[in-house]
Amino acid sequence: MTTSRNPVEHGVVGKSWEVNQSPIEAYSEPKSFSSRNTFVEVVHNQNKRTKIVTASSNPQLARAFNQEKHAFDTVIDHEFQSSNGLQFTKEDLLAAFETEEFWKQFASQIAALDASDSFMESFLMEMEYIRRLASNMQASEEPVLFNIATNTPSNSAAQEILLGTISHMQKQFKAQYPEGSSQIVFFKEPTVISNSETKLSVPYQAVEFSEANDGLNGPVLQDPRSYQIATWLTFFAVFFVYYFIYDFMTMDYDTDATLFTKWKRGTKIDARMGGMGDMMGDVRF
Repeated sequence: MTTSRNPVEHGVVGKSWEVNQSPIEAYSEPKSFSSRNTFVEVVHNQNKRTKIVTASSNPQLARAFNQEKHAFDTVIDHEFQSSNGLQFTKEDLLAAFETEEFWKQFASQIAALDASDSFMESFLMEMEYIRRLASNMQASEEPVLFNIATNTPSNSAAQEILLGTISHMQKQFKAQYPEGSSQIVFFKEPTVISNSETKLSVPYQAVEFSEANDGLNGPVLQDPRSYQIATWLTFFAVFFVYYFIYDFMTMDYDTDATLFTKWKRGTKIDARMGGMGDMMGDVRF
């Protein structure tokens, strides 16, 4: 979800950005998809039998999970369209406020929200979708991966509804999938800062293995790497000298004589060797 082919420098950082003064909308086309497989793709590639359930009132967030390789549920024209049998309309949501026990416990929070606001409407549609998903969740032999993304208004009442909905979902999930695992992530959308600089200048700084305290009469602080280098050099030097001495102390003439001469022990020495003429005579060892 956090990397993209275009631009490769910073990946997907928001809903949209500009590259060479051309607008790019995240997950709108293949070049703005993630440059790596998403978690959904990795799981599905490992097990083709895995059922993928992805939903968000914002199609862009849904595509962030699936990248259009799998169907996803989203809101279109005030209707939460679903390929998993969970579709409902805004009128169904308003009716659920009056009939469902889950929503009755949040009556005061709903009254504090402006249901006519499009952002608030999308949020409440997402909460109703999660409630319906939890109510219809049933364990199956095939593995199922649920992915729900939501935008929560910065409103205390909305946040209380969100926490209550997540708690309801977790209880139902644990009841149906006791061995299943879940993860909830809260994060804020980063702010993109425009930068007209096209080149990044990095000042050169030589590697230093010591540092002096300015204005202090104390010892020079040595980098630990300098001690490590000195220690290893000393170790290898001592090892080499030890091996050299040991090799000469344990040398056997019978087996190591070929290192110094081609003469074989027990053969007659040629009188002409060494320029000594006939003085050596017939010498054998």
